[in-house]
Amino acid sequence: MLSTDFILLRRLRLKMDLVPGPPHNDQSLYNQAIQVIARYPAQAAAAALSAVPGVSVVTDGSRDPRAWQWLWRSGDRTIRFGFSMLHRQADTDAAWGGSSLEADCYVGDVLGLWAQFRQTHPDTWMHYDGRVFTPAGLIRAIGDTIENYTILDLWNPSAGQEPQ
Repeated sequence: MLSTDFILLRRLRLKMDLVPGPPHNDQSLYNQAIQVIARYPAQAAAAALSAVPGVSVVTDGSRDPRAWQWLWRSGDRTIRFGFSMLHRQADTDAAWGGSSLEADCYVGDVLGLWAQFRQTHPDTWMHYDGRVFTPAGLIRAIGDTIENYTILDLWNPSAGQEPQ
């Protein structure tokens, strides 16, 4: 079992989504299992994303919230994220539908950005590959993936070796 510190300092190059979801109960769910999601006003979500330390606005979505784009940067590590809404019109009742993330950073950077956003929007989940994850669930999933790749790296099929 890998330590949490090892996982948090692992470089991550991945596209995933930050999405509103059901109240957290510290488990991962498949998309189909979700019956209820939190509804956060689009304007409040955009303001919260803009206020995360280290984030700069790439495209201002004041006139059309679907146009919002942000960039978090620390050294050579980045997280680009966008914005979607649950309504077509940019009206005052529009709800935030989620934010796409393009991460090229440490796992801990994604979790830090997410923790900042969860201070004002607690029922948010990370969506990847048909599943939604809590922070603990995401750490477990990434740890399992790292362990599986390590096992495959140790096995050299051309040398006729079996995985150990």
